[in-house]
Formats: sequence, C-alpha cells, structure tokens
Amino acid sequence: MEIEPVVEFIIKARKRGYRDDAIVRSLLDKGYAEEDVLSAKAIAGKPKRIDKRYKAVKETRTSIVIVLEDWLKDTLQRMAKDDGISMYNEVKKTLIRGIPPEYASAKTKRQTKIRKKLTPEQNALRRITNEKSEKGVKKVRKKAARKLKKIIRRNERLRRRNERV
Repeated sequence: MEIEPVVEFIIKARKRGYRDDAIVRSLLDKGYAEEDVLSAKAIAGKPKRIDKRYKAVKETRTSIVIVLEDWLKDTLQRMAKDDGISMYNEVKKTLIRGIPPEYASAKTKRQTKIRKKLTPEQNALRRITNEKSEKGVKKVRKKAARKLKKIIRRNERLRRRNERV
C-alpha cells in the first residue's frame, strides 16, 4: 500500500486543525494498516505548534431583546436611514454614546476619541454598512477597471505609433 496519500491526508488534516490522535483514529477506521499510518505520521513530521498569541480574539456578543414604543422605533429607523446604516448599528451606536466614559472599556473610549476627531465626511467613510460598503466596493472596482482599460489603450496607441516609425 502506498504511503504518500496517507501522508498528504495527515498534513491536510493538521492544517484544518485536527489533532494527531483523531487523524490516526479516522485512518484506522477507514481500513489502513496501523504500520502504514504510523510510518506516514513519522514521514509527515511533528505537527506545528500553534502560537496562541497570534490567534484572533473572538468578541463576545450577548443577545438582548429590547421592547420599544412605536415612536421610539420610528425615530431610530429614521435616524438609521439618514445615517445610511442598519437599525442594529443605529441602536448599537446610540447605546455606545450613552455610556459614561468612566464605565466604558478602553476600546470604546478609543473609538469614541477617533469618532470625535474625524469630520462628518470622514465618519461617513469610516462607517461600515451593508449597502454602502457593497456600493463603495463596486465603485472602486469600476474605477480600477476604467483606469486599467485606459492604461491598456494608451499602451496600444504608443505601440502602434512605434510600429509606424
């Protein structure tokens, strides 16, 4: 039996985050010989140690149900529409602004300082929203495509001129 596919399987499984004991168990369950699996594991080498410092810190989010009166809901929707953001982001923004600085975390304080220093135009650019970000990406891609086409046309014109001469 060839060992190369087993070695590749072990390496791919390690990249996906599986531990060696789980990989060996699954290979044995598939019907591979124990000697082949152990020799393939030796050929694959030691698993790379994952450095915990470089793992992204997951932000914790807690679900909360808020019951609002109609006038308050309508006001928040209007504010969200004017700002061009979703209702969720508008409520979040309002709640964050309502937190006194002494109770806020360092991250919230830093974000508030940044927001206060920026002009309204810069704030609008900084805002991440579903519709605006998608439209913005499309605009940027269109501009980049136009520039690229323009450069290609210019190069073709220059090439034609050089051929004539």
